[in-house]
Amino acid sequence: MMKSTPPPKMDYEEGVAYMIGCCERLREEGVTRQSLRMGRLVIEYPGRKRPGDYRMTWAGRVLNHDEIVHHLHDHTTPENAREMIAALDDLYREGLKGTHPFFIEELKELLFWITLQEEINYPQQERYAGRKLSYQRFYEAVLAKLGHLDIDEVVERTNNDYGPRPPLLAIDGIEHPSFYR
Repeated sequence: MMKSTPPPKMDYEEGVAYMIGCCERLREEGVTRQSLRMGRLVIEYPGRKRPGDYRMTWAGRVLNHDEIVHHLHDHTTPENAREMIAALDDLYREGLKGTHPFFIEELKELLFWITLQEEINYPQQERYAGRKLSYQRFYEAVLAKLGHLDIDEVVERTNNDYGPRPPLLAIDGIEHPSFYR
């Protein structure tokens, strides 16, 4: 397996183009697999679903979205919830080019790459939810910490792979981020 260097800071549109380009180059060169390593994060491509898809591991493990939901819930407090939401919104809109200082770089990259995969496999321009669905569950983990719902309910909504998309929650007095509309 060949290894390449990590890509530069990029937004989601650039990330999709980058990964599709990586997979196309492999096919043209007759190489079967390649990987990117960024600390504990390893991206192996190509994946199986669409051009640009990949397999991602963190410290040697494939992470589930519910593990990310639990992590964000565990690291949210009533005091930092607004900053967590603002950082999620910045990352959703700007990708790795985002400038909100709340997340450490390692977590920012993890969230970007796990949601970029959703953007590649379920593109919003094709009427899928893309990364939006993941960010909605991440936001709901923050709402659970604030007592608006239970974390187990967020996990159930997160693991709803074959059911209808969970409806957005209507919570009075809270301005929702851009991806929760």
